[in-house]
Amino acid sequence: MLPRILKKALLNRRASLAVGCSAVFFGAALVSALASLYLGLSPQAEKELRAYGANLLVLPEAASVEVGLGALGFGAASQTAYLSQGAVPAIEQSKEVVAYAPYLHGTLDSGGVRVALAGTKFEEALAVSPWWQVTGQMPANSAEVLLGSNAARRLGLGPADSLTVTRPQPRSWRVAGIVETGGPEDEQVLVRLDAAQDLLGKSGLVDTVQVSALGDRTELENLRQRIESTIPGARVQIVGQVAEAQAAVMDKVQMLMGLVAALVLVVSGMAVASTMTTTVVERSKEIGLMRAIGAPAGRIALVFLAEAAIIGLIGGTLGYAGGLLIAGAVAASVFGATLAFQALALPVTLGIALTMTLLASALPVRRALALDPAITLRGE
Repeated sequence: MLPRILKKALLNRRASLAVGCSAVFFGAALVSALASLYLGLSPQAEKELRAYGANLLVLPEAASVEVGLGALGFGAASQTAYLSQGAVPAIEQSKEVVAYAPYLHGTLDSGGVRVALAGTKFEEALAVSPWWQVTGQMPANSAEVLLGSNAARRLGLGPADSLTVTRPQPRSWRVAGIVETGGPEDEQVLVRLDAAQDLLGKSGLVDTVQVSALGDRTELENLRQRIESTIPGARVQIVGQVAEAQAAVMDKVQMLMGLVAALVLVVSGMAVASTMTTTVVERSKEIGLMRAIGAPAGRIALVFLAEAAIIGLIGGTLGYAGGLLIAGAVAASVFGATLAFQALALPVTLGIALTMTLLASALPVRRALALDPAITLRGE
């Protein structure tokens, strides 16, 4: 009997069915669109946030030696340590790593002016720090350097000029460009990694690796442990400001989406509740008749909740399809990205639509069960 009752009820009240489905549709469409955007664009957003720079630093464990002789000891003194450049590519084994750049640091003396030296692989450095502003060109070979903006002012040099140093070894380079980063690079002379290793006599060695990786603080902590176990003599520091900034931005985006969806679902729920209340009033005599012939309260409630579930399923399915169209349009116009199909968005949308519809129907159903059949059938 239940399928027959539901069929008659829905066919005889097409207008109420359409109103209820429309209310659920708008709420479900927004949930579907937000879920699809969040699931589809979160990885891309995290990669965009990597423009903040490295969030992990791989450093060598500082070696220590005892200073003194026999009973006359002066304690331990730290000794500069390095990492093997050949071990660095092991970082790529972790899927969370977006980019990494090895560095070797030292000092130069040019005409009595001491400046910091940094050797790196420029392509990899730009992948980790894409905000570098370069005037001129990037060094094309080991005979060219990139001057930090402050170092260029101290040395009085510009693009196409020649930089000559006397220590640690006499060397001349052509200045390919000037870089401004707002960071320590502004004070440095940046050269290709092999040139720095040759100049400092540290062939095959690096002293820092900047790593840009995806993940929250816990995932970065796990990555830190894996890198330390993979690269001999390495210790890894998490750059807290960058990691926490990324997490804060993603949390706020998620919270904003949740609040917007919640507000729309409340409005949709109120519309569904109004529709179900109207249905209960219109069918009060039918309810009274079922009660008079002995139908238990649970069966009557099941009829109305089943109608609500059908409304939720129809509106949720249509809303899911509409949400996909909205999400695709937003992704293309706002983010310039193509949104891939997100299978998880369908059960999320239908689950929320059904839950919202059933909750909104709870009070009208309770009122239906409270009707007195004698009074209802007399038309009072």
